[in-house]
Amino acid sequence: MGTGGVGSAALDFTGISGHAMCAAAIYPLVGASLKWNGDPRSRVPVVLGSAIALAIAFSRVESRAHSPSEVIVGVLLGAGVAWAAVRRGGRPPRLLQPLVVAAAMLLIVAWPAASEPMPNAHSVLTRIALGVSGRAAVYTRADLHRASAQPGS
Repeated sequence: MGTGGVGSAALDFTGISGHAMCAAAIYPLVGASLKWNGDPRSRVPVVLGSAIALAIAFSRVESRAHSPSEVIVGVLLGAGVAWAAVRRGGRPPRLLQPLVVAAAMLLIVAWPAASEPMPNAHSVLTRIALGVSGRAAVYTRADLHRASAQPGS
């Protein structure tokens, strides 16, 4: 492995894709909440929510932000959360009715245009991780592969 980081060069894995994980946890549940207003047996909203989640996950690989292994782990974790929530059963809370979901989505889309710039969440998490780890620089995918290529690592 070498010094300074955690990951697997063989799997090209440096960390779980948070985008893929959150998308797989949230979008299928939004679909599940919307299907209550139609035929409760209809799987179309859940399938659409899952398709959106997979598109987001795929975009993380295409943009080279994450490797396929990181995205797969993220999707599996998120899907596990969604599955557990659906298995819990019962009608979704009134808060998740379609009109409220649509209003929340519009608010989320419009908010950045109407607000002051905020620090990028990634840069905030990077600063926290560097502080906790005591490292001066981020351990990158290139560092992972460089360390694995050195003899004795």
